[in-house]
Amino acid sequence: MMGIGYHRQFGRGGAVASRVTCRRQGRYAEADTAYRGSLEMAEQVLGDRHPRLATMSLNYGKFLMERGEAKRAGGLLRRSLRIRRETGSTPSGKIAEVESLLRKCMTGASRDE
Repeated sequence: MMGIGYHRQFGRGGAVASRVTCRRQGRYAEADTAYRGSLEMAEQVLGDRHPRLATMSLNYGKFLMERGEAKRAGGLLRRSLRIRRETGSTPSGKIAEVESLLRKCMTGASRDE
């Protein structure tokens, strides 16, 4: 069971609200910093293979794809996919979604080069 500090940071309000607010307001550099900080903090608290990190990596990857940063997004999407496969905690439909996004990302990255 996660303590109240975990939920304050990752699950209910806290950094989640900050990322979403910045993103909606077009403050993308701040949103990027908030995504990165939340992911780093969650990794310290949960470890590097926790299913929650797969979701956070996926969301951050989607954000970066929207911003046209396919290379950075690709690393996060691969991480999400690896965690999901290793932990076996994800329905196959979600794995297929991540694989599809990763293919799009790889296509975008090859155009960027």
